[in-house]
Amino acid sequence: MKKENQKLSLLLEDISLLQDYVEDLFNFLPLPICFVSPRGVILEANLALKEISGYQTEEIIGKPIEEIFKKEEIEDVLNEVLKKGSVREREMIFLTKEKKEIPVSLSVKLRKSQEEVIGYFLGFFDLTQIKKVEGELKKKIEELETLREKETILRIREIAKSKDIERKVRELEDTRKALMNILEDVEEARKRAEEEKNKTLAIITNFTDGLLVFDKENKLSLINPQAENFLKVKGKEIIGKTILELKNFSNLEPLISLIGEKIKGVFRKELPTKEGLTLEVSTVPMMSGGEKLGTLVILHDVTREKMVERLKTEFVSLSAHQLRTPLSAIKWSLRMILDGDLGEITKEQREFIEKVYKSNERM
Repeated sequence: MKKENQKLSLLLEDISLLQDYVEDLFNFLPLPICFVSPRGVILEANLALKEISGYQTEEIIGKPIEEIFKKEEIEDVLNEVLKKGSVREREMIFLTKEKKEIPVSLSVKLRKSQEEVIGYFLGFFDLTQIKKVEGELKKKIEELETLREKETILRIREIAKSKDIERKVRELEDTRKALMNILEDVEEARKRAEEEKNKTLAIITNFTDGLLVFDKENKLSLINPQAENFLKVKGKEIIGKTILELKNFSNLEPLISLIGEKIKGVFRKELPTKEGLTLEVSTVPMMSGGEKLGTLVILHDVTREKMVERLKTEFVSLSAHQLRTPLSAIKWSLRMILDGDLGEITKEQREFIEKVYKSNERM
């Protein structure tokens, strides 16, 4: 059991570290990114998207994607993604909180899990500066064309195509490609994290012992079906609650009293339940680099073992009682023979009967 607990703790630690890495990378990227559900609802958004849109986290999460892109345009793109799997560099109009229109280059990738569509991955690049440069160049060209001087027009066009502008365009293109590669890496890392998380949850769900996971603030973050069955509670009603809040549930009060409000160290302490079960309770701290990440509480059902132990004790007591009466009769009969009440016996007979009498005394 100890090795399984250690393995489970390592798996939980690895998943926590991988999730932190993905979230940090997600928020670090300067490119606006968001995850959208199959129904077109925004589930997650990074800092870059919040800054460009003007929305706060609680405002943008849960919004329909049509509120930040024009409805007809985004519907066409999502339908194309469902057919092809992805769309790259599609020019769109992005709408801020103040309904300001920003030109962007949008890329979308379909997210699947076991051939089932679980949403969309959106990233876009702000084209404002590029459009501004294009507009300025176009304006200059139009002004120069009005001069009707062919040589002047050609000279200005050469300036517009100067090395400095070309260099800046190349840098922007290289940056865009690098960011797209990062987005693909982020998606792969996220997919691996989800797979590992699903594996760990499958292990926890099918574990024969009851498991409760508390975070470092002693809030319940996970409870498996076996623990729900042992304690007769529903996970959705108690997840996220503190130790003090859990104590208000009558079925959990004996467990909380046993482990304490600060979740002390417990090893194989017995806990009887109202349903007649006997559970062995153990607590295991989950550590990472010397820092406590939380506590794992294990509930092991020992009802059968306790029943067998009780039946064995009852059997021994009953057997001893049933043997006492015939052994007493044998004892007094042997005593009468040794005392001569039934007639004289030989020396050899006496020695043999005395051995039997002593054996009877020991019983």
